[in-house]
Amino acid sequence: AVGGTLAQSQQAPQPQTKSADQAGQPAETGQPAQTGLVQIGEILDGQALFKSECSDCHYAYPANFLPSASWQAILSNLSDHFGEDASLDPDVASAIEGFLVTHSSNPARIDVNNPPLRITELSWFRRQHSEGEVGYMKRTRNVKTMSDCLACHVG
Repeated sequence: AVGGTLAQSQQAPQPQTKSADQAGQPAETGQPAQTGLVQIGEILDGQALFKSECSDCHYAYPANFLPSASWQAILSNLSDHFGEDASLDPDVASAIEGFLVTHSSNPARIDVNNPPLRITELSWFRRQHSEGEVGYMKRTRNVKTMSDCLACHVG
């Protein structure tokens, strides 16, 4: 993804050489600076960024699978994202957070001071994926972890 226009976002990523506060400023050539941001006009597209950034490593889980407090907690610690460094440019992280929070679920029974960080911890998930079903899927399909939704849910 490249700063500038949506059409430019189809190009291969370029190394970022400017700091976040310089991103988007004209380069010495008079061309827009390469920022690594997907932009539509001047507004960052949080949904497109979410899909492109998060699906680089794993399935981009639907925003409504977690409450907003969970998404905020996850995005506040991307340097240790389930054992991996998934750090993002602050503007990109902010745009993604805006999208996720806007489209999140917010059940009243969630403790916002201690939000769940894994979809597999949620009661609706555990109800839908019984231990017997999980064991069967692990034995008969290529299901390594319960976070690998696409191993069973295809199409």
